Amino acid sequence: IASAKAGMVQFAVTDLSGRIIKQWQAAVAEGNSTLSINTATLTNGIYHLSATMEGIKTVIRFVKQ
Repeated sequence: IASAKAGMVQFAVTDLSGRIIKQWQAAVAEGNSTLSINTATLTNGIYHLSATMEGIKTVIRFVKQ
C-alpha cells in the first residue's frame, strides 16, 4: 500500500453482496508498505478489499481460489 504519510488504515473484506467478511486496522509508514492478508477462512469466490485512511478509500477486487 502506498501512503503519503504514516497513519492508521482501516481495512475491510466484503463479498459481492456487500457483507463485511473481515475487518481490521494496521499502521502504515509514509511511502510504500507491504501487508499480508490471511485468506484461509474465506471460501472460494470474488471479494473486495477496501483500505480507508483519513476519508480516502481505495477498493480492489480479488479472487480467492
